[in-house]
Amino acid sequence: AEDAALRVEKGAESFVVFRNADTDAISILYRRTDGNLGLIEPE
Repeated sequence: AEDAALRVEKGAESFVVFRNADTDAISILYRRTDGNLGLIEPE
């Protein structure tokens, strides 16, 4: 998750799809319109 956050914060990507090492689930980290990061995790 930290690597994904760095990629989005640097502006290289507007979103990153990654496998969460803790849960082994696919997650999406993205830049919200207010400038903060958002995280989508499956249930």
